[in-house]
Amino acid sequence: MQANFATNPPAQHTDTIIQAEQSATVKAALSQLPASEQQVLQMAYYEGLTQAEIAEHLRTPLGTIKSRTRRWLLKLRQILQAQKEADGNG
Repeated sequence: MQANFATNPPAQHTDTIIQAEQSATVKAALSQLPASEQQVLQMAYYEGLTQAEIAEHLRTPLGTIKSRTRRWLLKLRQILQAQKEADGNG
């Protein structure tokens, strides 16, 4: 008996779809941040740079990068939470 992937996709395929949707949601939330905030978070999470590497690249003190990253992640969390509530999932 063949599986009907349209109505019963394999778990791995489902996980890939969920990850893609979550990635799109995070990217949409990131786009709501100012460019400078987006840059640091993208460097950390999409380029895999450490905070020390980001500080060096941007010629900004490490402590400043750490505190800004924390503040911007909290801001991103608020945006994501607001989106979740607006979608009726919160």
